[in-house]
Amino acid sequence: MHKPKRTLTSKVLTKNPWFQVRQDEIFAHDESKKRYYTIVSDPFVVICALSADRKGVTMVKNWRYPVQRYLWEFPMGWREPNETPLMAAKRELAEETGLQAKAWKSLGWFYLAPGISTQRGYVYVAERLTKQGASKANTEVVLSKEIAVAKLQQLMKKKSILDAPTHLAASYLLAYLDR
Repeated sequence: MHKPKRTLTSKVLTKNPWFQVRQDEIFAHDESKKRYYTIVSDPFVVICALSADRKGVTMVKNWRYPVQRYLWEFPMGWREPNETPLMAAKRELAEETGLQAKAWKSLGWFYLAPGISTQRGYVYVAERLTKQGASKANTEVVLSKEIAVAKLQQLMKKKSILDAPTHLAASYLLAYLDR
């Protein structure tokens, strides 16, 4: 096993409301000095909104500009300042789908891309859903619909779920439902 890297200097190269890019000069395990770039970002949440019979889950269709395509995803979004992940999950579910849930359960968290980013994703199951009407604040979601959990499993097997947080959250969800 090699020694961990040690930071010598650190500076922010760019910053916006969603993330910053930091450049560190490090003393690497091979005793050389190197530059390392890290995306420092607030956490986000992913919501698996289950139907009353637990056989359906709500997904949303979003246009993702960086990859220039529509993707089917679970509702998700950034945590706002002073919000807990659960508060963010409740807000995002309402904004993107018009749904509210009476029961929430954390399924855990993950690092989005730990080789380049500090960002964490928190996964929640939302149950006992009621429809409240979609928020006017939502500018991303094109379509929201419930799909069968069995269909979700098929999409995962066919490698049709291309959004990594949704794919991982679906794995967490399926394990939760198998208990």
